[in-house]
Amino acid sequence: MSDDIFIEELQPLEELDFEAPEIDREDTTASHREEMTRWSETSEHVKNYMNSCIPLVTMDNRLKIIGYNKAFLQQIVRETEVSHLSIFQIFDPFENAQQTIDIHKSLKSNLTGFSWRGRVRISHKAFLKIEANALISPVFPSGDSLRGPMGYLCLFDDVTEENRNLLHKTFLSLLEASKLKDNDTGFHIKRVGEYSRLMAKHLYALQTNPEVDAQFIEDITFLAPMHDVGKIGTPDEILHKKGPLTEWEWEIMREHTINGGFILSSYPSPMANQIPLFHHERWDGSGYPYQFSENMIPLSARIVALADVYDALRMTRSYKEGFSHEKAATLIEQGAGKHFDPFLVKQFFILESRFEDTFNMLADNS
Repeated sequence: MSDDIFIEELQPLEELDFEAPEIDREDTTASHREEMTRWSETSEHVKNYMNSCIPLVTMDNRLKIIGYNKAFLQQIVRETEVSHLSIFQIFDPFENAQQTIDIHKSLKSNLTGFSWRGRVRISHKAFLKIEANALISPVFPSGDSLRGPMGYLCLFDDVTEENRNLLHKTFLSLLEASKLKDNDTGFHIKRVGEYSRLMAKHLYALQTNPEVDAQFIEDITFLAPMHDVGKIGTPDEILHKKGPLTEWEWEIMREHTINGGFILSSYPSPMANQIPLFHHERWDGSGYPYQFSENMIPLSARIVALADVYDALRMTRSYKEGFSHEKAATLIEQGAGKHFDPFLVKQFFILESRFEDTFNMLADNS
């Protein structure tokens, strides 16, 4: 997001030279001496790549990073020191364990030319996740390709922005379709997204929840407005019924949580499924659809639950008058430990003036 003020500007980086791998001074085994000799013979060839504007790293045959260029540091890892980390410490291996296995097998097999091509993701605490096409190619000793690679070059093509824009356009079309079912929700969903962003950025500053990073803030801002997207499958006669719903009608209405989780399940973030599926669960286990309680409910859904209820209390609908901020805040406080995560309720009262300002700025008559 453009207002991610917690992200500092990168400092200029000094020119980096390719370096041969360091070894323990006391480790004088023949294999290590041979490896050092092979890299020394090839280093001039590899150096030619290091001033490229394309992000690039060099790795030894154990897939440890031993060289990198400015473009890699600035565009991909945004760190000042990655030497001797494994390439798998840079990627997100646990998002796709099979990919990790495939990379390792491909780079050790002459059937694939000791190479691999695919899509990887790189995580950062203070920056959005990066998605990139990666090409890993072998480096052979000068004039000797029979003994296997002495190391590898990995080139990256950052496609984060392109993919994010495509994804957002696709899922925003679903949101627009859901608004056709319930045209009273336009400003409501915008406000819920903004409340959720405020809470997530506050939690990031507190550093109380390890899962809250820059990507968490980006995702919840975009996905919180989709919390009720499952209502696209709710019959109009139930969704727009004047008067109380029967128990059977409530059963149908509650299914919007499961429907929403299914609709958004293809979005590449677990939060997309979690928010619509769990935002009607309650801290004391009395919610729906699964009667989850406390920390069984994902943090993103607990945040959206509070944001959604606050805004619903403030809104004027055909069947009710909207409450004042003071009345809504009192009801939120009474729900601590019952409906809402008590810790989040405490944070709400730190942020309450900003919640009120958001409601007023995005008022339904604006």
